[in-house]
Amino acid sequence: MPTTQPPTETISRGQRALWSFLSATLIGPFVATVLAIIGSLLLSASKLGIGSTLGSLSIIAPALARHAVDLFVWAAMPAAMTGAVCATWLLRRGDLPWLVPAVAAGVMTTLANAFTQLTPNVTGATFIAAVSAVIVWAALRRAGILPVEPTTPMPARR
Repeated sequence: MPTTQPPTETISRGQRALWSFLSATLIGPFVATVLAIIGSLLLSASKLGIGSTLGSLSIIAPALARHAVDLFVWAAMPAAMTGAVCATWLLRRGDLPWLVPAVAAGVMTTLANAFTQLTPNVTGATFIAAVSAVIVWAALRRAGILPVEPTTPMPARR
């Protein structure tokens, strides 16, 4: 009886870097927007009560939709910078610890807010960016794009 061998295909560092950049740029803002909208609804429910919030959902839905689109568009810039940092880290080292995307997202969100000054709550935006970056990292890890065990770094160029 023949035994089945595990697939021998491996993903190169360049492919890992490309997938991490694309995921951070496309999935990251979506996750951040969903987290921010859920947070806004929970904050509204805690102030007004769950009945008032659900009752007024049909009234606030258009404003909430505009807010979600604004959030997604604004989050694209720090997400792209975070993706570039993660892709560079992957190309140089071969692995990506969870702390790298979290710190990169927090720093890039703070920098983006310093330039645009669109977000009054920088701490909340930074926290949401870091959490969404870790969620994207976990999704990439679960999909098998990021390695589970650390790999050896590239040799230094001379």
